[in-house]
Amino acid sequence: MSEYEIKLRNQFGLPLEGNLCEKCLKRLENRVIIDNVLAINSSAQTSLGTDATEMDKANAYYVARKAKAAIAQVDPKYAESCFPDIDLKELPPEAYLGERL
Repeated sequence: MSEYEIKLRNQFGLPLEGNLCEKCLKRLENRVIIDNVLAINSSAQTSLGTDATEMDKANAYYVARKAKAAIAQVDPKYAESCFPDIDLKELPPEAYLGERL
């Protein structure tokens, strides 16, 4: 068993004995990816407040769009349920003020 698999098992509270199939390992890897992307998005969203500027809001929206795109590569259905108001096929208002970042 690889060190990486041991780390995944520990992260999700799985026993260290027995074998995991490739499909199960991939599913766990996808959960790690989704968790990390959602953590980045939540950090961007929580930085917004009542005094947020239009640029701050555009940057947070940009992060949310990138988060939805990243999650959609792993699990499109879950990405849509997390971000139903974001349509990746059309440009947002002001054509991304935060795109320059």
